[in-house]
Order: sequence, then C-alpha cells, then structure tokens
Amino acid sequence: MAWLKALLDGRSTVEGPGNYVPWPKPSLSGLAERLATSTSISIIATSLSGASGYREAELNQLLTWLQSGKELRLYLANKLVQHPADYQTLMLYRHLYPWMQAGKLRVHALQELDGRIAGQLPRVFASLDDGAMLLRQAFPVQALLDGIVSAPAELGAMDAGTRVLVAAAVSAAVLYPPEYFAEGQKMGMWEFGVGAPRPLAEVFAAIKGQHVKSLTIRDPYCGTERNRQRLKQLLAFLKGHVADIGRADVYCSEVKERQRDGTDYVANRLEVAYQVERVLDEAGLEKGEAFVKELGRNRTFHDRELTFDAVDDSGCGTVHRYFLTGGIDYLLDQGSDTRVFHAVAGK
Repeated sequence: MAWLKALLDGRSTVEGPGNYVPWPKPSLSGLAERLATSTSISIIATSLSGASGYREAELNQLLTWLQSGKELRLYLANKLVQHPADYQTLMLYRHLYPWMQAGKLRVHALQELDGRIAGQLPRVFASLDDGAMLLRQAFPVQALLDGIVSAPAELGAMDAGTRVLVAAAVSAAVLYPPEYFAEGQKMGMWEFGVGAPRPLAEVFAAIKGQHVKSLTIRDPYCGTERNRQRLKQLLAFLKGHVADIGRADVYCSEVKERQRDGTDYVANRLEVAYQVERVLDEAGLEKGEAFVKELGRNRTFHDRELTFDAVDDSGCGTVHRYFLTGGIDYLLDQGSDTRVFHAVAGK
C-alpha cells in the first residue's frame, strides 16, 4: 500500500505507540488516497468548525467519503451547539443531518482528556485493527473542517499501545443523536439563476402582514452609491409587505469604488452612514441607524443577512433570519445568480 511504503521510506519520530514517521507534504488528496480502501474513517478534533465557519474542500471530502459508502466517526472535544444561529453552522448541519439519520455518520462528544493523553491520540485512524493507518498532528489543532490535515503531520500504523489509548477515549465518548443536527433541515432555500425573476413576496411570505419590531440588515456592500438604490428598493417592498417596521438598523462597510476616470475612491464611513440613514428616512423608517466599519477593519465582516424580530396577530414573537449569499444587490439583480436561506428561531 502507498501509505505503508511512505512509512518504510521514513524514520520513526517517536519510539512507542504508533511508530510514527514524518509526512513531508501532507495534503487532503494524499490522505484520501491513503484511505481509499478503508471502509470506515474516524477523526478526532477539538471542534467541528471554527469561528469563521468551514472550508468547502473539507466538507466536500467528508461528503465524498460518505457517498462512496464509507462510515465516518467524528470525535469532538468541544460541545456542539444544538440550535445554532449563524448561517455557516446551519448550512453545515443541513449537509450532515441526512447522513446521521442514515447511520453512516456518527458524531461523538469526547469526555475531558488528560493533556498528555490527548497529545498522543491520532487525528485520523482507519480502524483499531493492527496495521491500520494513523495520522497524527499537534493536538489541539484547528477545527476539523478548517483543515482535516495540515503540517506538521506524521503517519503511523495501529498497534497495541495506540489501540489502548484510542479505545479508552472513544469508548467513553457520548453519541450525539441525529436530531441534534435537525435545525439545518428547517431552513427554507431559494436559488435564483441569471435571468430568473425575484419573487420577493414568496421569499418573504413568512413575515407577510406581521409587526416587525426591529429589522437588522447586515451587508458590507449595501452602503455603496450603487447599492444604496437596491437597499431603497428592498425597503420599499418590505414596507408594503409587513404591517409595520418599528426600527431598522443597517451594518455595512467602507469599500473602494472605481470612478469613471478609473481612480479608486473610498467614501468615509461618516459619509456612508449619512447616505444610508437618508435611505432609511426616505423609506419612511423614522427609527434606525447606520453602523459603518472602516476599510481594512472588516476582514471578518462577511455576513449578508436580514433579521426580523416580528410579532404576529396572535402576539407570538418570532425571529426570522434570511441569509443572502450575494447580498441585497444580487438578490434584486436578475443579471446575477444567488441563493437565499430562511431560518426561524422562536422567542
């Protein structure tokens, strides 16, 4: 086997369990190749995804393994959130939930581990059988879907010593029920291709006629001169679609805009805030404010989301969250393709 040859070509980095050797150029494709004939794969990590969400390549690899018939076992040190509020986690749960229901994917909560023991556990192992492939790297490392494998990494082979360590950790782990991931399945989704009409009344049907106590708009680019017209258009629709909007707050960012003469121009955040608040006033929204991040300080500001804190005629309060993959601009532009996701959180 290719991975065994790699072991023989290297030199053991540590005497003892696993007989690990350095993997000079670890990669996800290389790991997939080494696990091609394995019927099951187990991965140990601190958490499922990081603060910035997940990497598509890592998620796609998990799904590829599942689609090929492999069984996956994930063991996580940090507790999962059963009712996530962020788009990235909801989308992740949406992808994984069907596989958990089918029993092909099992996610476990690790019990508290001694630091010394944790450092000896493999990141990935194929099985507990003698000779099964092991991958080890520093623990704790990045979240599982931030990078299944990263340098520095070592390859090894399952032996009696490693089996004792791994078996003790996984046998004490607690299995999450599939329902823990069901929140993602509750999301509504609309996908619009180039040239497709934008049926806003259908997309926002869940809040039709409701009393919106507050509307929060997060879109880093909605404050640009071009996109303020899109914002105005959306607010005009919403004003006529719901019973009333108590207040509306807009979170956006300074951005570079290309002028007709080819030069770049960055509108000051105070200017952007003033112009966005003018849009709110013109839309008839008396209460509201614009919050603008300075250019260069918005690297983590990727949200494109509309949040409605609404009350229906019976007095029941609900929070409706709409995640816009292309922002307000793409939602209203038939020349662009985009997707919209809708999630509901009771109060």
